[in-house]
Amino acid sequence: MVDLSEGKTVLLLCLIFLAVQTSGTRPEEREDLFEGDLNIPALAEASRDDVEFGMVLAARRFGRWPNGVMTYVISSAIGSSNRQKIFAAMAEWRAKTCLKFVQRTSQKDYVEFTKQNSGCWSNGIGRNGHGKQQINLANGCWGHGTIIHEIGHALGFWHEQSRPDRDKYISIKTENIRKGMEGQFRKYSHGQIDSLGVVYDYDSVMHYPRRAFSKNGRDTIVPKQAGAKIGQRSRLSGKDALQANLMYKCQSTTVSPQKTTTPSQKKNMAPEGYIIHLQSEKCFYPLGGKVPGENHPIVLSKCHKQTGRFRMYENGIIQHVLSGMCVHPTGDCSPPEDNTELVLSKSCDSPTRKFVINLDGLLIHSSKTCARPAYESVKDDTRVVIHRYCTASKFAFAFAALPRTNGNNLALGKSARQISTYEKGVASKAVDGVRNGDYNDGFCSHTLFSKKPWWRLDLGEQVSFN
Repeated sequence: MVDLSEGKTVLLLCLIFLAVQTSGTRPEEREDLFEGDLNIPALAEASRDDVEFGMVLAARRFGRWPNGVMTYVISSAIGSSNRQKIFAAMAEWRAKTCLKFVQRTSQKDYVEFTKQNSGCWSNGIGRNGHGKQQINLANGCWGHGTIIHEIGHALGFWHEQSRPDRDKYISIKTENIRKGMEGQFRKYSHGQIDSLGVVYDYDSVMHYPRRAFSKNGRDTIVPKQAGAKIGQRSRLSGKDALQANLMYKCQSTTVSPQKTTTPSQKKNMAPEGYIIHLQSEKCFYPLGGKVPGENHPIVLSKCHKQTGRFRMYENGIIQHVLSGMCVHPTGDCSPPEDNTELVLSKSCDSPTRKFVINLDGLLIHSSKTCARPAYESVKDDTRVVIHRYCTASKFAFAFAALPRTNGNNLALGKSARQISTYEKGVASKAVDGVRNGDYNDGFCSHTLFSKKPWWRLDLGEQVSFN
């Protein structure tokens, strides 16, 4: 919006659209709000061109949070269980990107999570630079993907179906849109929205559902790809994470290789996790899911909790947890030839077995080659091969580390059930008196009936206390 009295451009973006299949009006589609999702009275006085101008500013490469750190506070009106849901949504952003979230101390710009009875909305795309901005989560807005979606707006994401190339992928059925809500389906130009080269994502958590603002229960958005589903609100998609990493220029998730050290010497120091191909959201996996033998092929498949777990060592070696075997290109060529398959081997100490993961791909440190899916259309059991072309975002991988410990009850010795994780951080001493706070490194929670902490985080994890 444009504040006509001060001449400042402020954009209020709100209302996420859950993928429900009912024909009735949902709380997230309030017709009393300007264009359905702009919840400030001055917008009613602003011209359509003014609002468009505000959207242009917000949707371009402005408003990034410095160093990828979003500062926040949580309203005291939000209870402990809902706070945990906010932390879980933040944790997913953090696990799949380089973004971080810290509680505000004295920072000028920050996001306040509120619980007003006015729907699900965020009053900015990216950091607005004017101090406090808000994410509101009313009743009905506490789904995991819904919170992820609203945080996405505050980080700088516009709705997926507003992209300039959307007509190649979806059709808008204006005849089914409620009167006055047509503006919710506008398309913007390349100068207004920059998707950073990431292809259109039907699976984006930022995409409207099929029947958003429907007046008759029929589809308002129809994917042109047969069988494509839109409007999911369960998780951050691989392309969402990829775009965030590109937007904030995330660096490698591993450190520079050090003096060669075999995995057996640093076994207890290497985190375990999944190696994820961000565009397809599929993980490294031994072909067939069995404990592999020598030169057993690595494929991309669903992320399996046991057989798909790897260790990533500081010197760049990647070890399969169950077998103890290490990732390397088949054969002894250095550098490997194009289309050499990636396999598992008993030998773990060789220049071609040391990798770096970053947005250019899974790189072999000793050469200018990288791992990539054998085919652009990635399905289960797609082989992973080595290639010299390593600069496309579609080859990006990430290492998603798993936690090593849970929270422990200091009095009873019972463990807490973990609901999500941050990648890094070792807790310092327990801190007294933190109540309903962000359960982060070194902080404690306590029961409402005790002045002393009952729970301590042993690592920087987010947990649900049973």
